[in-house]
Amino acid sequence: MFNVEQVALAGSNMIEASAGTGKTYSIGILVIRLLLECKISIQEMLLVTFTKAAVAELQTRVRSFIMEAEKASLGVVIGDDKIAAIVNTAIQNSSAEEVSEILRNARIFLDEIAVFTIHGFCQRTLSEFAFETGQLFGAEALSTTEATEIKQDAINNFWRKNVTTLDAKLLQQLMKKWLSRQSFEKLIDEALSGKKFEVVEPLQDSFRSNSCPDDFIQPLHVNILEQQNKWEEFVAYISDKPDEIRAIFKTANKENSELLNLLDFPILFAKEFKLLWDSKKPYKYIREMTSIGAYIENYKLIVKQCDAILIKWINQFFQLAIEKILAEIEKEKKQRSRISFDDMIHSMYQTVTGSGANELSESVRKKYKAVFIDEFQDTDRWQYEIFHRIFEGHSILFYIGDPKQSIYGWRKADIFTYFRAVASVNSKFYMDTNFRSAQAVIDAQNTFFKPTEDHDTFHFEQATERIDYQSVNSPNPNTKGELCFNDMPVVPFTVFDNANEDEVVETVTAQVIQLLSSNYTLPDRSGGRRRIKPSDIGILVRKNKQGTKVKTSLSKFKIPAVTIDETKLFETEEAQELLYVLEAVEAITISNINRAMITKFTGWRVDDLKLMDEQ
Repeated sequence: MFNVEQVALAGSNMIEASAGTGKTYSIGILVIRLLLECKISIQEMLLVTFTKAAVAELQTRVRSFIMEAEKASLGVVIGDDKIAAIVNTAIQNSSAEEVSEILRNARIFLDEIAVFTIHGFCQRTLSEFAFETGQLFGAEALSTTEATEIKQDAINNFWRKNVTTLDAKLLQQLMKKWLSRQSFEKLIDEALSGKKFEVVEPLQDSFRSNSCPDDFIQPLHVNILEQQNKWEEFVAYISDKPDEIRAIFKTANKENSELLNLLDFPILFAKEFKLLWDSKKPYKYIREMTSIGAYIENYKLIVKQCDAILIKWINQFFQLAIEKILAEIEKEKKQRSRISFDDMIHSMYQTVTGSGANELSESVRKKYKAVFIDEFQDTDRWQYEIFHRIFEGHSILFYIGDPKQSIYGWRKADIFTYFRAVASVNSKFYMDTNFRSAQAVIDAQNTFFKPTEDHDTFHFEQATERIDYQSVNSPNPNTKGELCFNDMPVVPFTVFDNANEDEVVETVTAQVIQLLSSNYTLPDRSGGRRRIKPSDIGILVRKNKQGTKVKTSLSKFKIPAVTIDETKLFETEEAQELLYVLEAVEAITISNINRAMITKFTGWRVDDLKLMDEQ
């Protein structure tokens, strides 16, 4: 297990830490130890994490710890026993004057501590070592707005030239299930983020010049004609043999079936019968009507052959799209002297794995003697290779992360990259005490995640590389308190099974109403208990519209709620209506005034304006 006061400050280390186990605190303590035990200056440390908020938290924590340590070196009593013990040990091994000087220098140069996001680190390194990395001087980071603009222009150009000009029959087949603007844009986004497209056959040169080659279009047209013929045969059979079909239904004791009411409309009967034949529901009597079903199976065989042709074509087409669109985006970025965040990572990766790797790596190692990679579970292959090749075996290196989170793929996380990192480090540790949660929550979490003989929580079965869940302990004593109902602790986790989204919203609303009742209480600061307030409750949803539904449902019961999402202020309805008011002030016209008068700010309606005298 991990002990922040005793862990060796050497080599490469993996620290696996669940939520609430004190990762940021431990990093701060290790920084103090590196300063005092290894005499590594604050400017020679690198701390990397994955969000700007986490960067700010790390900076604040390290700053406060160094200031506390300096106070302790001057004989001031501080509140953190670990920091005090580390400082006292350092004083015993050297002198109070030397320790105070080290900590004073660290405080003076705190603004020079290197705490970056992964993109920030790459950007700084590429800029600082431009010769070694072959970067353009003066290249600026590409803003999100500009990146979206360049991407959309490239997609629009390709779509206009290569999709809207496709053979009509081909386009009709593709639009049924293979090609949509949404899926197409998702493909490009994945390619831009480094995800490899699965290639069936390499892109053919002939396809680059003509995306509808004759050797593809002709078989497709023949197949489409065969589909039409097979379906017409089925409809003709229904039209010509109604008595025979009724006899089949009678044999199955289904002569009163509602489906037979459509027999006078052969096309409708054919469509409905096919739906039932293909349905996963247990329509046993339908499946027994093999003489009718034979027509459908013959038709489906032709459709399957068509799908094979389309799959081959669309694989070629998507390769062409990725090649052309990414090339156009790169060309536009170079013309604007811009570099995206993903470009920064890719450029660093190419440099540390290319011919100039040694020169760059040596320069970066001289600068950073100790390195912390926080939230390491979110690291992808390129990011890992950057740190692995530069620092492992040369600097003091700590990877800190929670592999359980890696399975979700946030920020392009790759669990197999995590496994590779674990296999390469010198030492591996676990942080096993959750200081954030109540005892009951910790126990429930252990029960939920712990694999059993019949079930592997993380679906790795008996694989050599797998996530081994480590039970999390509760501090003794645990002072977090309990959620209680009628003064009795409640079960921390409850799982509901709902049929659809509307039922989920109803269940959530009912749970919130229950929690706000007087029977549910939380501990208060005075040592007593208090009722739950709406601000105590958080609701996580997958999509913004789901959050809006929950908020609307809660409002029916006069329960206040706010939604926190990525909605831009100036894109809201309120901002638009405020613009109408400002336009009416700026340009006083009848139309502008009327538009401003019917906003939510006035409460007026169109009918009210009609009754007014314009004079």
